Amino acid sequence: MTRKHLATLLLLTLATCVWAVNPEPQTVSEAEGDQAWCQPEAGFQRALAGEEQVGPCQGRDFRVDFELGRNLRNLREERAALQQALADVAEPATIQAQRARLRVLERELQQVEGLARIRGLLPLDDDVES
Repeated sequence: MTRKHLATLLLLTLATCVWAVNPEPQTVSEAEGDQAWCQPEAGFQRALAGEEQVGPCQGRDFRVDFELGRNLRNLREERAALQQALADVAEPATIQAQRARLRVLERELQQVEGLARIRGLLPLDDDVES
């Protein structure tokens, strides 16, 4: 093989690798999709639904709302687990400790849900699952 053939082969290989990483420029609809994906409200809803990773979104409001959704989900899950455990426990000391934690959880849930309502992430009516 001559140098010219090797150079051509190298350029074709390099061009193929670059194309495989970024086959075509991002279209307007993809950019709009990324923008919608990184909206703070979308991050809150994804975290509330169970997503753990923030992803490529870097905005401060997105990260704050994502963390708010994650905290709300975790509090709700802990409350449900505690309520289930209360139904299964018979020891008075354990029941008392779990009820105390449940009272604290209820206050924390009210505060986090209130903040989410203030930020416009949850509806203002009382029909929301808490």
